[in-house]
Amino acid sequence: MSASSVQFALEDESTSDYEPTSGRHDHCEDYDSESTCNSDSQCEWDEEDDITDDDYPGECDDSDDSDDSDSSDSSDSSDSSDSSGNGNSGGNGGSGGSGNNGNQPADTDGDGINDEADDDDDGDGYNDIHDAFPLDPSEHNDNDGDGTGDNADDDDDNDGVKDNADAFPFDDREQYNFDGDNMGDNADPDDDNDGVNDFEDAFQFDASEQYDHDQDGIGDNADLDDDNDGYADLNDAFPFDSTEHNDNDGDGIGDNADTDDDNDGIPDTEDTDTEELDIKPDFDNDGSPDDEDADDDNDGVPDDQDAFPFDTTESSNYDGDSIGDNADTDDDNDGYADVNDTFPFNALEWSDNDNDGIGDNEDTDDDNDGILDEDDAFPIDSFSSTDFDLDGIPDEFDMDDDGDGVPDISDTFPLNPSESKDTDGDGMGDNSDPDDDNDGFLDIIDANPKYPGFYLDPALAGSQPSSADDSGTTFVGGIAVLLLFTTTIAMALIFGARKFMPSKKEDIAIESTRIDTTGEVEIQ
Repeated sequence: MSASSVQFALEDESTSDYEPTSGRHDHCEDYDSESTCNSDSQCEWDEEDDITDDDYPGECDDSDDSDDSDSSDSSDSSDSSDSSGNGNSGGNGGSGGSGNNGNQPADTDGDGINDEADDDDDGDGYNDIHDAFPLDPSEHNDNDGDGTGDNADDDDDNDGVKDNADAFPFDDREQYNFDGDNMGDNADPDDDNDGVNDFEDAFQFDASEQYDHDQDGIGDNADLDDDNDGYADLNDAFPFDSTEHNDNDGDGIGDNADTDDDNDGIPDTEDTDTEELDIKPDFDNDGSPDDEDADDDNDGVPDDQDAFPFDTTESSNYDGDSIGDNADTDDDNDGYADVNDTFPFNALEWSDNDNDGIGDNEDTDDDNDGILDEDDAFPIDSFSSTDFDLDGIPDEFDMDDDGDGVPDISDTFPLNPSESKDTDGDGMGDNSDPDDDNDGFLDIIDANPKYPGFYLDPALAGSQPSSADDSGTTFVGGIAVLLLFTTTIAMALIFGARKFMPSKKEDIAIESTRIDTTGEVEIQ
């Protein structure tokens, strides 16, 4: 018998013949597996090791019966506490105790499977062997092993940084990720991801700065005086050398260190005028001093026409932005790169849709379709120019030009959103035509206004006969405008040839109307 599932029954003279209170005391025999047997508090699995025994590998017995018959259970006969009946050791035993819940197997999640057999005691969906809190359905993991489940723990990795501020709440080696590259700052060699490793970066958390030459706390990119020598970088021949700022003779040696500032061959200590250059510069080395040379850089453009007289690669600067046109990617500085600018030297133009040589800004017909842009719904589309319903679809391709919901193919008035049909083909749409079928009878009294011929709308009769024989017949020709019958008069307003009215002064009911073979309307 499995030690994990044994229940000890109280047994004395008063209970030795005890039977379960169940209506069927041997129902435990119906269980054929250890797990289902042990899930019933009145049953227990009796394991059989002898493979030759008919009961191998075991059978399910009533817990009291098995206790009575199990000779190996010495505690049943010798347990002195049985006679006291305190109910703490057996299922229903003891004359002095309740005993109903003595050794009831625990079922934490109440799923009907005892915890001993249940692989998820708290029913939280996590197997007990992987659940740090197998009896707590609200927790299952404890990342930092501090005894507080991760769901309740506000610092899951116990690194001193609260989870809501920790970019890596389950990694006690990382807390922050400045550049958001999925690598924590502690392990990231370039925290601001500016391409300069942190150990070389004076501003490791500022992607716009890397160096601070004069260590004044202002990065070199923003610092106007990188060497902090009092001379702005713009005017400093040596912006990263605080000991130098000028180079009079342009020899690459600062005047402070240069022993011959004017490079005239006379040491400064003996030269009375260190700024006067006796050796005149000749930029292009053509033998003609620059002050006498009409083309100092020898680029073929006279100096007086050369925006860069000492630069052989540049000679013009259309937009005057200090960048020569050869190097400038936007020569007219209109915001459109030269490669995409049809007029790279005209800041007012950049495109010419119809390639007529006139920029679109100036051109009054950009697509050259003969329709002025101001009248053209599609000014840069030479194939389309109208869009009647302003839906963005050219009329040539729009299946419903007036947007009235009726396709053009079925619309008699494709450019009139208030009309779509003309029943009588008189050029007037049915919505505005008072006589849609053109039969001479106005639609308001015509029961079938879409079909020629007069059919008086029964709703216009408006009266009932006063007796069974009150009926009359009226023939009308021409256009019937209104028929009115009352108890005192019978009146017909008719545009036409002739009429016949009943003489009786009672209400007359119009039962039906029809048009006879002569074309006259018969009203009954």
